[in-house]
Amino acid sequence: MTLRNHSRRIKGELLLNGLTKLSDAAVEFLSRHTWGLCLNGLTELSDAGAESLSKHEDSLELSGLTELSDAAAEALSKQL
Repeated sequence: MTLRNHSRRIKGELLLNGLTKLSDAAVEFLSRHTWGLCLNGLTELSDAGAESLSKHEDSLELSGLTELSDAAAEALSKQL
């Protein structure tokens, strides 16, 4: 999947539960999404990805995660 830099923000809830892996660049792009973001298919998330998602300003679902480093957990706790 190729993601380009867009100046507009995406509007509407994104249900991407079928995705099981995302690059840090893809996670950073999605973190700029304006509304809810559902990534329940992800089973792991890097520290950089967690840091990006900690800046997401709306609801965030990550119920599929099976492992998370302490640094990633700390970063995500900022999003709550």
